[in-house]
Amino acid sequence: MKKIILLFALLITTVFYSSAQTITWADDVACIVYTHCTRCHNNTPNSIAALSFVSYNDMYSQRHAIDLYIDNGNMPPFLTSNKHHRFVDEKSLTQKEIDLIHQWVKQGCVQGNVANAPTPPVIALPQPTFSAPDISVRVPNFTVPITTTENFRQCFILTNPSTAVKYLSAIEVVPNTLRAIYSVYVYADTSSIPVAKDSADTSLGFENFGSISPSAKPLFGWMNGSLPYYYPTSFGLQIDSGSRIIAQVDYAEDAGGKVDSTLINLQFSPVLRAIESKLILSHNNNLIHPPFLVKADSVQTISESYTVNTDQSFYGVMPMLHYLCTQLNVIAVSPLNDTTNLADIPYWGAIWSQGYFMYNQPIHIKAGSTIYATATFDNTYLNNNNPNNPPQNITGGSTADDEEMLFYFQLSSYAIGDETTVMLDSTPHLAHYLNCQATHTPSGVEEIQNNEINIFPNPCNEELRIAIDELRLKNSGVEIYDLVGRKVLTLLNQKSEIINVSALPAGIYLLKIISDKKTFTQKFTKQ
Repeated sequence: MKKIILLFALLITTVFYSSAQTITWADDVACIVYTHCTRCHNNTPNSIAALSFVSYNDMYSQRHAIDLYIDNGNMPPFLTSNKHHRFVDEKSLTQKEIDLIHQWVKQGCVQGNVANAPTPPVIALPQPTFSAPDISVRVPNFTVPITTTENFRQCFILTNPSTAVKYLSAIEVVPNTLRAIYSVYVYADTSSIPVAKDSADTSLGFENFGSISPSAKPLFGWMNGSLPYYYPTSFGLQIDSGSRIIAQVDYAEDAGGKVDSTLINLQFSPVLRAIESKLILSHNNNLIHPPFLVKADSVQTISESYTVNTDQSFYGVMPMLHYLCTQLNVIAVSPLNDTTNLADIPYWGAIWSQGYFMYNQPIHIKAGSTIYATATFDNTYLNNNNPNNPPQNITGGSTADDEEMLFYFQLSSYAIGDETTVMLDSTPHLAHYLNCQATHTPSGVEEIQNNEINIFPNPCNEELRIAIDELRLKNSGVEIYDLVGRKVLTLLNQKSEIINVSALPAGIYLLKIISDKKTFTQKFTKQ
């Protein structure tokens, strides 16, 4: 049959067939949600998220938004892809878990026998686990100021300079409130810059959004659900003599009036192998095409490079970018042109950055290899995270209105066998809540061919056009949902490829085309 002409590049979308077996909340989905979602999404004072995912009704009301966010990889919020490497304390879903949720939504979100579901978890504040830490310090009782912005980060100098080099063997961050805090970064800094910033700020601590100083070395990053971190036996992260320990706390936009006194515990030990926290790539020194400038009303790709002179073992990577960045990739290219991916983040979100992404096992970087970092920056009004309206020319800086492009690495000199014998985390996947398991297995998937569906223009103003095989479109049902799962438009027996969306408020929506035994979905933006 005749095809509707496609005007834009077509997108491959994955859809699922109906299966003889029925995926249910009780038998399959509750286990996944309680393991990966409820830690942040709950109905207690310890919830950092606005939505609660504890009951079947919670999930049903948000089913389409959940389906979309899982599909695009934004939830759970673990930024870097695990297609190339596994990471310590990885929060991502397995493909089976993703497929189960997709199929559950497609089948109508069947509840099933509630007696089969695990008992909902009780979310309590994390408790310290170190029995005898070498350093145990708290953020002084800090009342978060009432602010209308969500980019408020306060830094606190917690210890005086040490007279000797220390080797960090374990670290944990224990907040006294979860609802107020997005993340906590722990640094060691030998410079006087933090002291000067602290003296200049009349409040307790000092406000600082980005990097604290050129000499500050990140030690650890915490976000809700993060576990204490232990280095392998005989390994330790070097903390230089004269270092102060500094905590940088990223407070939630509705944290005003809450009191924070986050606890940080550190353990040291003698080591045979010292690991260094080092800034390898910086917009100040490593740009391939300087200067660092993101022009207003533009989408730009910027690249950095650095050549490694000796064989090294890389243990983790920490990107530090702000709100204009939308995606990034870091690779190592050996002298023989072998490429190793070090970080692949298709959807960057500064709010979900968590310090170092530590590899399960070290990566051997050979002498003469070049490390390349490439990031895309969207400095247009279409970037909802853009702090400037209208957009402004942006240069490098450490405020929320500036941008940075910094990449720290934890590394050491390479020893033969590091990449196979050193294990930073042997857990292949987050342990399931109460050791629960999904009862069913998702059915196979079919990929829509690249000549079957597209929507345009995207973003749109008045009309949205559907490009799809006209047989599939004929007599199909069309539904549009907003990002909190509310159905905002229903068209039965759709006969035209044109949909009038002029009445919809500006925002991001999910379009669903229900045809025969298939459901086609696509995201679009209404201007």
